[in-house]
Amino acid sequence: LLKQYEQMQGAVKNLSQGRSYIRMGLATMGGNSVYPQLRKLFQQEYPEIAVMAVEDYNGELRRMLEEDEVDLVLCSSRTMSEMPEFDHIDIRSSRVLFCVNRNHPLADGGCVTYEEMSREPLVLLSDVYSITRRIRQAFAKRGLPMDIIHYTNQAYTVLRFIRQGAACGFLPSDVVEGNPDIVGIPLPDGEESCTSLFWKRDRLQFSAARKLLQFAKEHLEEIRGGAP
Repeated sequence: LLKQYEQMQGAVKNLSQGRSYIRMGLATMGGNSVYPQLRKLFQQEYPEIAVMAVEDYNGELRRMLEEDEVDLVLCSSRTMSEMPEFDHIDIRSSRVLFCVNRNHPLADGGCVTYEEMSREPLVLLSDVYSITRRIRQAFAKRGLPMDIIHYTNQAYTVLRFIRQGAACGFLPSDVVEGNPDIVGIPLPDGEESCTSLFWKRDRLQFSAARKLLQFAKEHLEEIRGGAP
């Protein structure tokens, strides 16, 4: 992540003083399901504007936006959406799913209880991700144990464990879509969340970032349609 940020800063220094670039912060969960299509469509219309991105978790992305290290942040964050210093537009909704291999006994049920989930071996994203903190709180609230066999910072690792039938896990629906070997089951109390584009209220000072924001507002359906 530090290398990504340093590369972005190096590229910025090499660009002209006309400020024809955008610094984007992306959340690994959520942001990456939207960014490829958003970037592709935007660059087709504005090839002269360079778009550079760095990935991180929500807390660090919020700090980077507060300290003007990035112009825009693409992530799913209830906290940021409620902060008065930020404004946002919602791009795409998703929900957390309990994910199992397609041959798992729970795959055909269409629903699952916390008691059933507590009896399964689990692979979880690390606690820097809000999805994991919320899941752990939900189990603790019910006094149920979790059989956690592995932690990881990579969604790909969670997917791999599940594909191989080695564990179950929790992932956003937009990450699970397009994986035929994995079945996502809605949680009993699951809520929808939105991947949103955030900026500092009244501080979007560069025209390139304003153009991307306006473009996103005008092409929401196209951007959503290209997400998995």
